[in-house]
Amino acid sequence: MSRWVPLIVFLCLSAVDVSGAASAGGTYAIRIQAIRVADDDGSRRALVEAADVVQWVDFANTCYRPAGLRFLYEPERDFTDLRSTLLNGVTGNTDPDWLEARAEGNRVAATHPDALVVFFRHGPDAEPTGAGFSWWTYDFIVMPGWAVAEHCGVEKPKMLSHEIGHYLGLPHTFAGMYQSEVGAELAFERSELDPGCFDGDGFTDTPPDPLVRPYECEDVDRIALMGETFVLPRTNIMSYYFEAKSLSPQQAARARWIAAYRREHGMSTPSHAGVDSPIELESLKVIRTSGPTKTDQPMDGFGRELWSDGTQMFFGDSEAPSHIRLELPVDKPGWYDVTLYGTRAPDYGEVTVLINGRRCGHSFNAYAPLVLPSGAIPLGSVRLRRSNVIEFRTDTRDEASKGYLMGLDCLQLKRN
Repeated sequence: MSRWVPLIVFLCLSAVDVSGAASAGGTYAIRIQAIRVADDDGSRRALVEAADVVQWVDFANTCYRPAGLRFLYEPERDFTDLRSTLLNGVTGNTDPDWLEARAEGNRVAATHPDALVVFFRHGPDAEPTGAGFSWWTYDFIVMPGWAVAEHCGVEKPKMLSHEIGHYLGLPHTFAGMYQSEVGAELAFERSELDPGCFDGDGFTDTPPDPLVRPYECEDVDRIALMGETFVLPRTNIMSYYFEAKSLSPQQAARARWIAAYRREHGMSTPSHAGVDSPIELESLKVIRTSGPTKTDQPMDGFGRELWSDGTQMFFGDSEAPSHIRLELPVDKPGWYDVTLYGTRAPDYGEVTVLINGRRCGHSFNAYAPLVLPSGAIPLGSVRLRRSNVIEFRTDTRDEASKGYLMGLDCLQLKRN
């Protein structure tokens, strides 16, 4: 599920690389800290106990073993309480106070660096909610209490594993939900019989999932729509089926990649929104390019709040190396510490930066399996004139990347 749940407990998972490197083989361990939430006055406390979390964590360790991930949790040490009416009533990104709640959740998560934070909360109503949610654009998981986390008439030990998947960059296997086969058939017909209309995650090793809600709890492993047979991914943890407990190899690889990325940034997704006095790269005058036209790209759909001004400069060629030169004026010539904030994506190249013809800092690999902010990229101390030329090049790319494109958000200049 990907909705907020009634009880709030913060699970802080301190990342410990047992193998010594995130990209190497072996086990990549993440330590869990739980925080149970109540209202400001202590009422409506989430219905969860320290021992309950053990069952969720044990199930997650079975699910994520193929990804080389292991979750560590000690009930006596890793379970605490928090009073916050704001967080205790959160239900997701449709809440009128979602932006405030997300900011508060991220703030609390930041007090546990190198940890994954999970909120167990009560929910907004008199009766506790049984739903949970998370996503890779914020830094926490929301869960309900054990007693109300129910699916198909039994407790749901799989729920935390599902939300960990969202936290680690995994979408649902399904693209939509239908109340009957008739609804699924109509969607299939509208797509001109394209099975991809049921593909929610884009992975080639998970089948299209026409999720017919009544079948979640029934013993149905395939359905026929308009003469096409669909095998349901009933054991995949990112589905809604009762038997969900496993990951595909592609899902496991992404979960491990995002776990390493989050660890590099204190178990968070970096945000450029708070950059002091940013120079928006999309606002700079273009001097010359390798051919393509620069685009000012709104980051709606990717978590626009994570980018400075919600927009980036998008440029490049998916098939060949690219470069673009921009005019960079400064009011006062002198030495400046220069920091770049960019974007990582599945089809981005390795970006090299030159200012006035001199290379600055190290090239950075802008590949990622998802569209993500890069965080701060220090370019070093540079002597700037009143008018300067800054050049961005993608001459190489990661072997996993599909192109030589680049997305660049802003610069920060700090005078020495």
